[in-house]
Amino acid sequence: MTRPRRDPSFPSSLRAWRQVRRLAVPRGWIERAAERRAAGDWRGACAAANVDVAFDLADAGREFGADVRARLEKDLRHLVPDLLHWHLPRDVTDRGGLTALTSGFRVVLARYGTSPRGPVPALSVTAPPSPSAPQRLTLEFGVAVREWADWSVVPYLFDDRHHRGLLGHYGGDVRAPFFAADGTPRDPADLPASDLPPSHLEAGDRAARSERSALLAERPDGGDEAIAAAFAAAGIGVIVEQRPGGRPTERQTWSRLALLAGCAPMLAHQIERVTGGGTASLSVRLPDHRFGLHVEAGGRHRRPLLWVATPEESRRRRPSPGCWHALPDLALLRAGLVAPDELHPLVRSALFPARPAPDRPAGPPDARLPPPVRVRCQGEWHLVRSGDGGLRIPHADEERRREQALGAFGGTVNGCFVAHRTWRTGTGWLPRALRAHRREVFLRAAHGDTEGVLRLLDAGLDPRVRDGRRWTLLHALYAMDHEVLLPRLLDAGLDLDATDCEGLTPVLVAVLNHGSPAFVRALLDAGASPRTPDGAARAAGRPDTLPKAIERAKREDLEFVL
Repeated sequence: MTRPRRDPSFPSSLRAWRQVRRLAVPRGWIERAAERRAAGDWRGACAAANVDVAFDLADAGREFGADVRARLEKDLRHLVPDLLHWHLPRDVTDRGGLTALTSGFRVVLARYGTSPRGPVPALSVTAPPSPSAPQRLTLEFGVAVREWADWSVVPYLFDDRHHRGLLGHYGGDVRAPFFAADGTPRDPADLPASDLPPSHLEAGDRAARSERSALLAERPDGGDEAIAAAFAAAGIGVIVEQRPGGRPTERQTWSRLALLAGCAPMLAHQIERVTGGGTASLSVRLPDHRFGLHVEAGGRHRRPLLWVATPEESRRRRPSPGCWHALPDLALLRAGLVAPDELHPLVRSALFPARPAPDRPAGPPDARLPPPVRVRCQGEWHLVRSGDGGLRIPHADEERRREQALGAFGGTVNGCFVAHRTWRTGTGWLPRALRAHRREVFLRAAHGDTEGVLRLLDAGLDPRVRDGRRWTLLHALYAMDHEVLLPRLLDAGLDLDATDCEGLTPVLVAVLNHGSPAFVRALLDAGASPRTPDGAARAAGRPDTLPKAIERAKREDLEFVL
């Protein structure tokens, strides 16, 4: 398998993206949404994939007419809401482990009219308001705003009638670059090592051309010429010092073009989708970067010309439709960080049309407890495991009590006992494998994977685990289905008023992070205090009462608390 260096298309680590693909869109969502979609229940499909519907079909028909309603309803029956979670842009970083959807990103999925004068109704979806908010999308219908992104020309990102078009997004035709049509990695010896001859291009070998472009972009010593060649291999010309027609533009750096060179096949595909091969002048906003592009296509130009836009150009021009952010799946596949059968089933079938059906359902792996971990303790290697409702260590209760007493009086606690204490307190040392396990638990919670967390609890996960923020599962519950999990966590003895490292209780965390009014009410009904039990929150500059938290978060949906 080809092992690329750090992919220039992704400023963040591919390993962080691997976490996104494993945890952010659980297989249970995918399967339940597919079942509801097959039954014609588009609302049920949305509910299964954590997408809230904020409109009514009857209202849409009354406002925009029966024809618009009929077209909208037909499109909704083919909407794949879990694919929206899969493809929408995310703020993914190495440090801090951020994997959330890009806050406030709003995109048009379909337009229902072409009036140059009056407003045009559109189906759109909006991401959560902040990275810490529940990772739920909101599906809306109404008049679109000019500044929103527009995916109406790329329905393969969310519509099951068009999903096979995703192959073109990655620069493929009958196969994906660097892979055979069945998902087998191509032998490096078969990859293009030099510019393709015209006969290849005339034969329409788009995947080979994209391979050539990617390999040029990945050359560590390629310099500016390799960057320009990577764009050229994808069929794009780049302009650095001058616009078409000789008009000067501000200085543009090759470093910005280098960030985009790995995306050249995607850019070429988007330009083709938007222009239809005709003449057009495009203003492109890049969700992944803090700069935009300008493209001139058709007319006297043999190939599209691209340059980095000035801030004035980006502000002055309406953004062009299309999906202009890098999608990570091909890079993850090339790096061996994701297997083809771990992809979303529609992504898998689009990228590898000749791949045989898998032995088990395709999609991200289910949640499971890790194998036992070796810990150096008392001069020996002991096995510590997560299971049976706790962190199991090979020591008798009397030994544990003795070590706890030793720690309480300031003595040094080592090995298994440190791991056990850290697991329950969130403070201290944990073996790397247990840190990764704990991180997965709380990431699943953050992404709303209620079923995954339940699966882990059923398998023996300790419900009293705390993460590095000293959050309990009650602190994380605002992002999940509290009706399912709250009774279970309370039965396990979790403290409704436990405080995290900032002195915040679960109800305050829920208010500050856009938790639902129903969850806030459920915590209060269960006996949660409206104020913190000590002054830690105030000392950390955080609100220590519900009214202060509501004011800080500017919540207008929690009047019942005041």
